[in-house]
Amino acid sequence: MKLKLVANPENRRKSKLLGDIGERLAFQKLIESGFEDVQKLNDLRMNFEFADMFAERSAKRFAISVKTRRKFTRLGGLNHKYNLGTHWRRNSSYAAKKLNAIPAWIAIQVDGSSYSMYFGTVFLVEESNGIPMEPEALQYYECLAKDEKHNYPEASFTPKYQRVAIGNLGSGK
Repeated sequence: MKLKLVANPENRRKSKLLGDIGERLAFQKLIESGFEDVQKLNDLRMNFEFADMFAERSAKRFAISVKTRRKFTRLGGLNHKYNLGTHWRRNSSYAAKKLNAIPAWIAIQVDGSSYSMYFGTVFLVEESNGIPMEPEALQYYECLAKDEKHNYPEASFTPKYQRVAIGNLGSGK
């Protein structure tokens, strides 16, 4: 017999909502952190390659991908890497050229009713297929928020799983 976790059909909607919440938090935090001309690129064109936002700071322009994840996996371990997408290198180059900007990212760790937010450029993760989120990696990123409250109902974006027994429940012989 094996125990298997089966995802609730609502989890896809909850995952999308978590991403939307992350983009709202990122928009506000960019402004609070001194970025100017902050724009949601989906307002200009839906599903812009790589980038969700555009912002400027200190005469630099950034095409920013926002990645929002729960800090811990469904089994309780640290969610140690946030995937930037299959073709992130090509797509980030495209966004950089199209917007005349430096490709960057914001990684948001949601932990219950609080979140932490980190900013960096893709050059920090060139050797990886995602944004490393282990504690030793975080020191290289700009921290825009640390353990701040987000004021969104946790149940609205928390995925649910059902444990299901698979196989023979007999003696195991």
